[in-house]
Amino acid sequence: NLYQSFNAVAKKEVEVPVKPTARDLLRTNLSFDIDSVYCSPSKRSIQTARLVTSYPKVLEELMEIGFKMEDFISEQDFYNQQGKPRVLEARKSFVKALIHNNLEESYEEVFNRIELLLKLILQDKSETILIFSHGFLMKVIEAYIKDPSIKNYPKRLLKYFDGTVETFKFCEGFMLEITKN
Repeated sequence: NLYQSFNAVAKKEVEVPVKPTARDLLRTNLSFDIDSVYCSPSKRSIQTARLVTSYPKVLEELMEIGFKMEDFISEQDFYNQQGKPRVLEARKSFVKALIHNNLEESYEEVFNRIELLLKLILQDKSETILIFSHGFLMKVIEAYIKDPSIKNYPKRLLKYFDGTVETFKFCEGFMLEITKN
């Protein structure tokens, strides 16, 4: 079922491959030249990055936030009385579990990775950098860039990402322009 499949992917028991249509979708949405490509060590992230370059830079810092579904919602609570999945409730519970350190990976560990990642990116002299990672992590990175204080004040994350909207889908994300300062 959907809960078990989410959990299998989260626990890295199953690696989801990229769909054959991904190349066309990516080319349609990618309208600029890329100098450097970074990606998560997950199979789907590497496969996606290889649609852009043969040699992506694989970074552990881009791994999905470590969790198991049972960290924040039980299988029973995931489904409503009619048997429909409560994905919105699960997503909101995920964010709350993150800020309360109830996931496999602590809030502090996530932000240590993010800061290391940003330091690596700032050292890259490339003109244009493309990053492939996972929706939850990318939402947290985006929030941190907007408001670095969320590292020390976890509840502030809810202002930028509370789980009421979906994370980024394939070929979605955000653009960041970095100036010399």
